Formats: sequence, structure tokens, C-alpha cells
Amino acid sequence: MKIRSKFFAMVLASLLMAGCQDEIQDSENSGKTDISVLDGYVKVAINMPSTVGTRAAGTYDNGIADEYQVNEAIIVFFAGDKVGTEAEAYFTKAYNLNLNMNVNTAVGQITSTSDAYIMEAPVVTDDKQLYALAIINPNSVVKLEADGESLTVGGAEIDASSRLGDFRVKLSGDNISAAAFTDAVGLTGKSFTMTNAPLSDKGGQSLLGANATTLVPVTVYETREEAAIAPSAQIYVERVVAKVSATVNASIKVSDVAAQDGGVVVKVDGDSQYAGDHVELTGWTLNVANRSTRLVRDVSGFDTWIGYDAVFFPERFVEGSPIKLDGGKKYRINWAVDGNYDSSSESYDAYTDFITYTATDAPSWTVAWSATDADPKANVAYCLENTFAVGDMDRDKTTSLLVKAVYRRAADAEVKDFFVVGSTGASLSAEDFKKYLQANIAELSGADIDILSTAAGGYYNKAGGKMLNQLISATKDGAAVEDLDQYFDNIGVIKYYKDGTTYYYASPIRHFGDVETGWDDGEPYEEAKHLGRYGVVRNTWYQLTVNKISRPGEPEIPDTPNIPDDQQEAYINVQVNILSWAVRQNNVDL
Repeated sequence: MKIRSKFFAMVLASLLMAGCQDEIQDSENSGKTDISVLDGYVKVAINMPSTVGTRAAGTYDNGIADEYQVNEAIIVFFAGDKVGTEAEAYFTKAYNLNLNMNVNTAVGQITSTSDAYIMEAPVVTDDKQLYALAIINPNSVVKLEADGESLTVGGAEIDASSRLGDFRVKLSGDNISAAAFTDAVGLTGKSFTMTNAPLSDKGGQSLLGANATTLVPVTVYETREEAAIAPSAQIYVERVVAKVSATVNASIKVSDVAAQDGGVVVKVDGDSQYAGDHVELTGWTLNVANRSTRLVRDVSGFDTWIGYDAVFFPERFVEGSPIKLDGGKKYRINWAVDGNYDSSSESYDAYTDFITYTATDAPSWTVAWSATDADPKANVAYCLENTFAVGDMDRDKTTSLLVKAVYRRAADAEVKDFFVVGSTGASLSAEDFKKYLQANIAELSGADIDILSTAAGGYYNKAGGKMLNQLISATKDGAAVEDLDQYFDNIGVIKYYKDGTTYYYASPIRHFGDVETGWDDGEPYEEAKHLGRYGVVRNTWYQLTVNKISRPGEPEIPDTPNIPDDQQEAYINVQVNILSWAVRQNNVDL
């Protein structure tokens, strides 16, 4: 039975309620040298989430230790009118915060907490509200200037005129990548950049009048002593990147066929015409991964999305259970707008905006298909958020799984070259391929045919592929047969699997499942019904499992098609179930 697919955005909670029992630390502002201008104080704490979820439909997952490492934090303050909105609040100051994390027994969704900190903060007048934005592990993306008055985000300056929207601009370029948000100099593991999670003040089936906010209102106290005994505000933060892992279902693995290239050997589906064949899965990668992101998640469509929840599926875009049961009721939002979201206003280019692989631009492959105790992230990849409106729910814009493999036919005692010609689907040995050409091309009847040693695996056809004279040579009656390419009309496209090498192009990664975004074969996509069906959202763990292989894939990395995500030509079909980091478990049929 399928588990309902939901987005459980994993959060790190900071600025939690702290009583007199808290150990309180002083945190000096490393960016501001003139402390006399710092008129007020706030108390802060950073807290980590647990594995325990509040809903029977899903669970939370701790992930691995590297994903929870906190090395540095910046608290950014905004000020705005009390009767205004967070979008109108302007940047005031930002301070470094040094954290000391303590591992605690899991309580609710919290597994570890920092000490409580008293830190300086700018004072605002009575008609103003001060807001806080936490940036954990800013890495190379965010830099606090020495004067403590401004930041740079992706190289762009944040100053007194900046608003929250300046933290949601599309960041792209050589220095903005998944690595930029997960790496820190000198660390052996990962240091994940995290920022405030946008939250709804209502959840589940009661979304009428709900509001989504990202900045957190904070109270500034005149003295350190007042701050020490006061409760703190709550900020929930999330990782900027998504996580993907790939595994192979144990039921299709075979132990009596030795792997030749260090991969995992699996059997072909018994109901397939290729039953008895074996495939060694040697590597995988993420294709069509986003090259850009926003530092802080954008939920600018929230007011519209909650209307879709009311009509089609409650708790699709907003969770039904609050993050913290004993505190203020705040609910996770399950979708996002990224920098490439609307192609009508921000142009798409599959080979500029995304990391898209081709036969001439092959990836570095992840070779592990499972994690180990020694390397829990052996089969893990991290990528940037990639979402879109339904009008752009196409494969050349959707992050997907690309698999490399070696295919061995049951008719062969070992891995050998083979061919598939035209629409027959039958796999042919080299000798059978020659006989096929002799039988279907009159001019080659009785000819001696040789497969060229220089021929590369891939497609051979008239339009866009390699030429037939690059694959074979033929002599008949003592003379070379010329102009072989003209005979493509007789046979169609030839797929040459040299050394059995094949590639499986997965269906795109699913974010919401069929329960939330049901789709019937041939049905046109509707924004209200299908928004979020495909895509990759930050702080979500997508688990891909290869469940079935039914035939050979492609002889070279295929071009990414510009077709709707649900068309069924792909060899890997991804089905999403939920565990949660947030976790989305995908079952993959090849």
C-alpha cells in the first residue's frame, strides 16, 4: 500500500523558550567594534529536530551527523512598522553568533539544543517591530561585512535599503552551487547552509485566512538581565539544499552472476520479452539539476495554493500538525518558488539554467547504491531546489535520475556487444545483426559485413546520429559497397550497445504523490490539481529505489526530451512514498 506523499520540511528550531534553568552564554558581536551603539539585547538558542513525527502517515529521519553540524551563525535583524508586513521591513544590522551544541534526549521534534545566548540587538521605537532572520553556516554564500552594518549575499550587497525580497533573489554563477551550500573550508564533512523556514499560522483543513511568514518578530530588552529572564522568540530554519539517495530493491538482485565493473547485478523482469537477461548497475547521477537558487525559500504563491488545498487535497501545501505542539501553532509549507519558476518572466534554458548531461558531456557517476556504516552518505547527492508552474512541468526542466549500466543478454555467456534495430525491440548479437542487414537490405544480400573496431556505441541513423559507414564496412562480389547511409530507409535507427553499455533515463523526481495530485493517462495538467506533482524542494530527502528493469536502456546518454513529465517513454518510472528528513521514497522501474 502506498504511503501518502507529504513534504515534511526538516527544521532546525532556534530562539526557543528558555527559562531560568538555561545555561546562558554571552555572544560578542564580531562584526561591530563600537559596542556602545548596541542599545538592546535578545536571548537566542539553536535546537535540532528529532526522528519522531506527529502524523501516522510519515516519520522524520535524523539523517547523518554531517547534515546537523553547526559551525557559524548570523542573526540578521529587520525593522518595520508594527502595522506593516514583513515584506516591508528593512535591514538594520547583522551579528555573528558562535554556537555550542549539546546532544539531548529527543523531546518532540527536538534532538539537540544550544546553550541560551544573550546577544546585542538594535533597539527600535515603540511604533516599530524588530524581526530576525537566522543564517546558519553561511559558508561562501553569505558574508558579514566588518562594519556589522551590511552583508553580501552571492556577492550582492545587502544594506539599509534591503528587504526580505533581497534574500530571495535568484542566485546563480560559478560560486552558487549545491557545494556552496554544503561545504566549509577545513571540514571533513558537510556544513549545510540553513535559513528561516516559511511557516503558516494555520494548518491542515482550516486554512481560511491563513498567513505565511518567514521573519520572526523578536523583543529587544534594555538590559542583559531583562533578556536573561524573558522567554525567547522561535525561529525554525531549514537546509537550503535537497537530498537524494539511490538504492536497489533486494528482490531483483542476483548473487550467482559476478559483477564485472563493481556494480550491482540485477535480473530483468520476468514478464518482459528480455527475461533471463541481467543488468549490472554501475553508476547514477542527478540530471537536470538546478544551477540557481534563492537563499531564503520563496512561498509567494501561498495565498493561491491554500485555495487548491481546500478544493483538491487538505494538507497538500500546508501540514496538518504543528511543528511544536507545546508552543505557538506554526505549520510547515510544502512547496516553493525557485528562480526559474515562471518561464514567462524568467527564461529557461536546459543547458544554461540546469546541469544537463549528454553523450558528449557525461557526468562523474556516483557508484554506490547503498550507504554503509563507514560511509553513510556513499549513495547520497545534494541538489538545489527545482520547482515550476505546471506549464513548465517538462522533463528538460525537472530533476531526474540518470543510471549507467552494463547489459548482458541471456544468450551470451559474458557481456558482449549487441544491437537493437528499428522498432523490433529484439536484441541481436553481432552475427545476428549482420544477418539482419543481409536479409533486409537487398544490396547487402550475400555481402561480407564487418563491424568496425573504431565504431562507438550509440545511435546510427540519418537524422542526428552516426552514419552507417561509421559502424560497418561491406564487400560484395569483391567490391566495397558504397554509400551505405542510403539504406537506413530500409531498417530505421540502429542502437549499438558496445560492450553492453546502456543508460536508463528515469522519470523525473515526484514531489507530491497520486493521492495529492492524481493524474489520469492523457489528462492535461491543471495548475490547481497538479501543481507540485513533480519537482525538488529544499530540505527534503528523496529516496529512489530501483524496483524493476524490463529491457535494455539507451546505448548512449540520450538528449533530455521536451515532453510532459508524465509521458511514459522513460525507462525508469518514479513513484514517491514518504519516510522523511523530509524523506520522499521513490520506487523506480527500468
